[in-house]
Amino acid sequence: MALTAMKTTALVDKGFDGLYSGNKALWFQKAKDAHDYAVHWVEPTREPVRTDDVLVNLEPAVEVAPEFRHHLDEQRLTQKYWRTYFSEYILDQVWSRL
Repeated sequence: MALTAMKTTALVDKGFDGLYSGNKALWFQKAKDAHDYAVHWVEPTREPVRTDDVLVNLEPAVEVAPEFRHHLDEQRLTQKYWRTYFSEYILDQVWSRL
């Protein structure tokens, strides 16, 4: 995962911190589901599950979430990178609980 200070600042500037804090249970559950799925295919390799293993599963779940799509529309954000940035942000917030 490559969440940086620059990405976090951009997310906060566009209100994604509020999107996260207003729906913590939703985003945690999406991250947990993505993590659980990653465990199934990473575990046989005897490697630890890493954030990037989970990120590839979390991004599509975030992208189709009505809350996320509504936020993009409200903020008039059309760039695809917001999905990745926000997914990284979610994992940064919840990783210790997964």
